[in-house]
Amino acid sequence: MPENESTTGRVIAVSFLLALGIAAYLFFTWLSGRQVGPGMEASYRSLAVSAVLTAGSLATGRLAVLFLSHYWEERLEPGILASSYVLAGVGLWLGLSAFSEQAQVMSGVGLACLTATVGLAVTHLAAYAERADFGGVFSGIFRWLVDARSLVVVIAACIGTYAFIIRPLFSRGWAYSVPVEWTVVSLAGIVILGVTYFLIGRSFVEEESPAPNWRRHEQQVTAMTDPEYTQLSRLERRFVDDSDKALLLYYLVSLLDKNGVREKEMAAALVPLLEYSEPRRHGRIERARRLKTATDAMQAAVQPSRYAVQAAHDASATVVDEQDKTTQELAADFCRGGDCGRLVVRLSRLLSGSGTREDDSELVLRPLATYDGNSQGMHQRERLWRDIIAAAGLYAPRIKLKE
Repeated sequence: MPENESTTGRVIAVSFLLALGIAAYLFFTWLSGRQVGPGMEASYRSLAVSAVLTAGSLATGRLAVLFLSHYWEERLEPGILASSYVLAGVGLWLGLSAFSEQAQVMSGVGLACLTATVGLAVTHLAAYAERADFGGVFSGIFRWLVDARSLVVVIAACIGTYAFIIRPLFSRGWAYSVPVEWTVVSLAGIVILGVTYFLIGRSFVEEESPAPNWRRHEQQVTAMTDPEYTQLSRLERRFVDDSDKALLLYYLVSLLDKNGVREKEMAAALVPLLEYSEPRRHGRIERARRLKTATDAMQAAVQPSRYAVQAAHDASATVVDEQDKTTQELAADFCRGGDCGRLVVRLSRLLSGSGTREDDSELVLRPLATYDGNSQGMHQRERLWRDIIAAAGLYAPRIKLKE
């Protein structure tokens, strides 16, 4: 159901963009016919064509991913969206530049819009570099581009506004504009560098502890950077903001597995995340609440009370643990009833144990992590499991799902 709603929302957005492009073309064509001067008539006609190019590019970028499978959507969507944004920026630039004879600043406004759309395209293309861990010590730049997309667009728009609108206005009428400009840029660079060094130095300087007071113990809390905590925080933020939970589930299962939690308890603790499949534009508060519930359940599973430990020990003496089920049996249970919790946990453990890269593990788990049991029947679930087997054979050939 939520997946169908997401598809319906994309279709509505594409239809709206196409209708807007057609309406803008008809409106500006009508305006061009009412102009007396040939220059204004040609400008409005060029603006009409540019409006179609802009709206058509944005619509095409969203229309293409509707016909792609999960496998190709994961690989092609960032590139398609980046191309559509660049073409839309070119359309805005051409349309506004058509009025440069009447107002010279219009060409600069068009270039500023093009710069903003190029910055937006770069943030989408950075997703490829982030997945491939490209850049070594500079890999954090690509992660920042993906996570701070709105800020990057604002920065690109400000750079374009200064370079193509503000700078040409004062550079032509002032002989000292270039030295002043370079002085301001240099001072800004020095200030940014000084602030960066100050923040880094404050993170590593150890404060001198006062003389010990044996009458009272004061706990000293020191901020430390943990790579695992940083990774987990990034995945949690991705789930809360974008409803992307595939890699988060894989990471949480790995943490629970390291703490010796059984598969059944893992699946029970992660139920709030497994059952959520709303579109990313809705339910941010609900996703944060579910994440908190799952975190509390994980904590209880890792550190159970002594009464829960005794109850589990008594139950294990009479009940056969479901851990003995094979992967094929869990897949059969999923195809019949739609319960994917145990299967997600088992696949995550297999992928982690085989040394599969996180990005490849995410691609294998994504179809199952985004599964919505309310809108699919047994036939669709069987087809989904076949797709998972094919993806595992491609990205994780070390694990064996067929028995």
